[in-house]
Amino acid sequence: MVVHGKVIKLFITILMVGLSSAAYSKDYQAGKNFTVIHSTVKQPPPLVEFFSFYCGPCYAFAERINVDTAIRKRLPHDMKLEKYHVSQMGPLGPALTEAWAVAQYAGVDGKVEKLLFEGLQVKRDIKTAADIVKVFNQLGITSEKYAEMQSNFMVKALIARQDNLVEKMKVHGTPSFYVSGKYHINNASLAQDDYDTYAEDMANLVLFLLNKPL
Repeated sequence: MVVHGKVIKLFITILMVGLSSAAYSKDYQAGKNFTVIHSTVKQPPPLVEFFSFYCGPCYAFAERINVDTAIRKRLPHDMKLEKYHVSQMGPLGPALTEAWAVAQYAGVDGKVEKLLFEGLQVKRDIKTAADIVKVFNQLGITSEKYAEMQSNFMVKALIARQDNLVEKMKVHGTPSFYVSGKYHINNASLAQDDYDTYAEDMANLVLFLLNKPL
C-alpha cells in the first residue's frame, strides 16, 4: 500500500506539472506577439530590456509585476537579462544612464535600481544630478568615488553602448524587450489575467524567441 501511495503521488505531481506547462503554452506569432526587426547591430545582447527610471510601467515590471524576476528564473545559467537605460526620457535622462552604468560597474545595480525608481516615482526627491549621487551615498559609495567612476573608461563605454543600441534598434518606448537582436516583444499581447500570469507569459515568450533558429 505504501508503494502504491507513492506511485499515485508521483503520478499526480507529473500531471500537475503537465497541466501547469499546458496552461502557459501558446502558439506565439510574429506580427501579434512579437515583431521581426532588421537591426544593423553587431553582436547584440541575447536579451535586453530598454527602460527608463521615469517610466511607470518599467517600475511596475521590476517591482510589482515582477516580470524581470520571472524572466531571470527561466533563463539558462550562462545567460542574463541586460537592462539598458534610455537617455532621451526625462530631464535627468543622460545623468540616469550614467548612474546606471556606474551602478553596473560597481556591482550595485540591483540596489540602485529600486532606490532610483522610488526616488523618482514615489518619494519624488530626486530633482538634480546631485540627488542621484546621494542614492549611491546611501550604499556607502562616496561622492568622490562616484566622480572617479564617472571617468572610468568602462563606464563611458557602457554609456555609449546603451545610447548606441537605443538608436540602432530604434527604441521608441519603454519597457521594450529585444531578443537576439531580431525580435521585439509586443507587451500588450500577453495574458492580462493577473500579475503572475502576465509575468509567466512574458518569460515563456522570451524562451520561445531565444530558442527560435536565427
